[in-house]
Amino acid sequence: MTRAVTATGAELSARFAAKVVRPLGCHFWVGGIADDGYGRFAVGGGRVVRAHRWAWEQAYGPVPDGLMVMHACETSCVNAVEPLLLGDQAGTWSRWPIAPDRRRAAARARAIREALCAGTTRPVGGRGRGA
Repeated sequence: MTRAVTATGAELSARFAAKVVRPLGCHFWVGGIADDGYGRFAVGGGRVVRAHRWAWEQAYGPVPDGLMVMHACETSCVNAVEPLLLGDQAGTWSRWPIAPDRRRAAARARAIREALCAGTTRPVGGRGRGA
């Protein structure tokens, strides 16, 4: 059984698109950001999901049990489907053997969001494509 977070509808898709900006070839989330640096998207009924997971499910369908949507570019606020991939928790830790500092990831994601909302498109520190 899959655990879909997919909500559908043109209005919901338009609301999601309004929270994404596309400078430098990447799709950055400028909506709400959780304490771990990942985008948060309200899909209705009081339900909030990770923005990158919603983007994946809109393109490819539900994420199979035991898998997660991961960022190949190591930038938690990117929501383009191309740098996203499916994997499991073990695969995540094998790709990045040093545990990320989630507080720094959140601060970096918020700094990127603030720079983009202010009209600044220069990269904001750290690693990753387009970051």
